[in-house]
Amino acid sequence: MPIRRRLTNKTMDSQYTQEIVRLFRQYYFVLKPLLTVVEATYEEFPVQIHNEIRSFTDRIALCYGRGAGENEIAEHLRDASSHINRAILDCYKFLNVYSHDSIKQFEFETRYVDLTLVSDGDFYREYLNLKSKAVRAVKLAKDSENERKNDGIDATYELYQAANNAYTELRNYIDENMPKIDLAGKRYRKIRRMNYAGTALSWVISGVIGAVIAIVIGWFINVKA
Repeated sequence: MPIRRRLTNKTMDSQYTQEIVRLFRQYYFVLKPLLTVVEATYEEFPVQIHNEIRSFTDRIALCYGRGAGENEIAEHLRDASSHINRAILDCYKFLNVYSHDSIKQFEFETRYVDLTLVSDGDFYREYLNLKSKAVRAVKLAKDSENERKNDGIDATYELYQAANNAYTELRNYIDENMPKIDLAGKRYRKIRRMNYAGTALSWVISGVIGAVIAIVIGWFINVKA
């Protein structure tokens, strides 16, 4: 039976192995929970994130190649860190897009509801405040990404994380107030039905008055004749 030899690289000292441990901790404790949310939200595994994870593991594997020296290992680890951060960044971007679309859908569904009636106007004021905060956070993250490109990606994904937190706060605020929003919608529909009924009644009255006037005018014409 052939003896299997473990592939090792003597250049891999404790400094490099500690960095690999740090990267895998980042994978398991930061990226994987985010992936769970993304998959539950979109019901699929985004290919962009899959490619980043594959590149991450490839770079780690290259560190153990027999021909890898210190410079090569350091470069592989930098690339691995970049790929794991890019995967985290993509997760936040996917979640931010979903939140943005959810808010647009909410505004479309409540376009005929007077939201200023909810909690005497407090809900709508806070809604606008939280929405403005989320929009600003996303813009700040995008500006940072465009300026930094591949440099300073840690700070960029933290900004996207802040944007996701802002959108989550907004969505939670809407969910908390949905009973009141539904009640305001019911009031609006009731008022609308009353307005329709009043309009219809006015049409009927106008028609009756017009008919009476026509009869009276016709009577006078017949009398004079």
